[in-house]
Amino acid sequence: MKSILLLLFLIMALYGKSEDTCYTVQIVSMPNNSKNLQFLTTKQFDKSCKVMSISSKLTVRCGCYETVKETKPLLKKLKPSFKSAYIMSTYKYRFEKDHTEEAKIIEAIEQEVKSAKKEKTKTIASTRSIPKTDKKLKKKQEVEAKTKHESKQPNTPKYTTKSDHDSTKKIEKQLSQIQNDLKTVVSLIQIQNDLKTISQKVASIQDTLAKEPQKFSSTLQDTTPSSISYKEHKKKKHKKKKKHKKKKYKSEDIYTLDDTEVERTVPKKKEKKKVYYKTKKKKEKVRYVKKKPARYKYQRYLNRLKHEDKGKGKWDYRYSFGAQLSYDFAYVYEADDGYVDHDLRRARVSHKGSFFDRKLFYGLEYSFTGPNHYKDIYAGYQDSIDLLGLEYRFKGGNIKIPFSLESYTASKNNNFMERALTDGYTDRRKLAGEVLLSKEINNNRVNLFFDVFSDSIDERKDNIVDHPGYNTRAVYMYKDSKYKVFSLGGAYMSQNYNQDTLKYNESSESDLIYEKYVSVKIKDVDTVIKKNIEAAFVYNKFSMQGEYTMVDVDALKGDYSFYGYYVQGSYFLLGKGRKYKTRDSVFGKVRPYQDGDLELALRYSYINLNDKDEHGGSQTDYNIGLNWYLASEFKLMFNYIIAYPEDTDKYDGKLQIFQTRFLFAF
Repeated sequence: MKSILLLLFLIMALYGKSEDTCYTVQIVSMPNNSKNLQFLTTKQFDKSCKVMSISSKLTVRCGCYETVKETKPLLKKLKPSFKSAYIMSTYKYRFEKDHTEEAKIIEAIEQEVKSAKKEKTKTIASTRSIPKTDKKLKKKQEVEAKTKHESKQPNTPKYTTKSDHDSTKKIEKQLSQIQNDLKTVVSLIQIQNDLKTISQKVASIQDTLAKEPQKFSSTLQDTTPSSISYKEHKKKKHKKKKKHKKKKYKSEDIYTLDDTEVERTVPKKKEKKKVYYKTKKKKEKVRYVKKKPARYKYQRYLNRLKHEDKGKGKWDYRYSFGAQLSYDFAYVYEADDGYVDHDLRRARVSHKGSFFDRKLFYGLEYSFTGPNHYKDIYAGYQDSIDLLGLEYRFKGGNIKIPFSLESYTASKNNNFMERALTDGYTDRRKLAGEVLLSKEINNNRVNLFFDVFSDSIDERKDNIVDHPGYNTRAVYMYKDSKYKVFSLGGAYMSQNYNQDTLKYNESSESDLIYEKYVSVKIKDVDTVIKKNIEAAFVYNKFSMQGEYTMVDVDALKGDYSFYGYYVQGSYFLLGKGRKYKTRDSVFGKVRPYQDGDLELALRYSYINLNDKDEHGGSQTDYNIGLNWYLASEFKLMFNYIIAYPEDTDKYDGKLQIFQTRFLFAF
């Protein structure tokens, strides 16, 4: 321990700050060569700065202060122009004017470099001023310049002519040798200065040892290199290694000491106490599984009923199965009397499929309720013409006629339980052939439908006479996004009744009401022409639609005209909103959030079946609806209807209907 303290004392004495040192700011540090020396000598630094050659480096140091605080102002001053500047300690003698031969040598070199530069400029100027024709004058000037230069500085380089280049090279070699000699001289001077300081420190240590010899005598004897030889040092190390090795002793060992046998008993080693550490049990990896929502179970089975994402086999077959089930409850109040009724409104099964990337497709749908059982039985082909940017579709079979927006939209995707009063004018499904042409330009799309039809499969069972006809529908749409759409369209239908009877009636937007107060029946009808105008608007959660329908009847009695219209709007209190399918120009399915969507809807509708001698009556309905979309397959609907039938034989007054529906469809 004493030896360590002594060594620490020596180190502190050698490297601690002494009276011969001071604090400076070092600006530049470069390798020691002729180019760098010329660069530093020509550059202008602060008055307090000096160029120094220390060992193999050239440095520029500024100021010599006793404390660090005194040097900080200078550092702040020089830091903006020299970012690598920092404070360090150095010897004071480096800043003295005539301190050693080192400074004198550097000054002499600086003077030689300056004089050489001046003469270069003079010689170049003289050569430029002399014309090429006057060769004699040129030679005289060169001789005079040589004599002047040799008298002042015989060793400076000359650059007047090509012949003098050899002499300049020799001079440069001599200068480089001088610089190398200077480096060695400077390094020797530094060593001498360091030795002086060390000798002073050693003398001070010897004085302390002389005053207190007892404390340091033992440590000095052990630590002096002369007292310990290299072999003895090796032996000590070898002995230490042997001690660490385990020795196997017998319990009793006999050895001789001065011709006498002595028994030595080896003490038994103390047995170490066994320490039992508590071992940490490895944590078993537990897989945390999130609880799946309640609809996951039935959704898993529903996904098995469809395969629409990827096709199967070479034909790229895709398919899907669907079903629709809706049950209605209603309370009807009319003529100071009310009744409750309930019924299974719809029970349907459907199947769709496609081949070859959905180009060839078909569809089937069968209903177990109502008078018409065969709904959709069709097949078709669709593709596009890339050159024209035109999409087309051919479809044939028992299909729905695209006459109006509300009638062409599926019943499961409507806002209200039943369609508006104008639905009495429309024909549902017919045996028809349909052509659809669709063209999209940026965000705009135009759809053109053209149908040729006759009576449906179910109508052919009861009707003796066929009612052929044709239908056209044109729709323009502007779609900014999924929930920002505007559409405007119209339809025209012509149908030949072949002297058959025509019936129109409407059930006050409820299927559970017993009486149909608005109805008309015309015999011997020749032709029926229908016209329809439609408009729809969707903006985020808000949607609005309206239609106006006119019917012209040509019969033996005369010509009759009837009309009707409706306007409805809805707003989603919870959820995104309604989607509009631009390809078919209809409203699509609402896909709610996990917690469900809530929609508020209002509708005003009117129908008039009065003309000339036919008094079918007129009716106005106000309908308030509230829809709760529990999931994409479940929907709970509530409607409150106020109806005002007028000019009818059965009833003139006010009707109130409260009805609800539970709908399941996929």
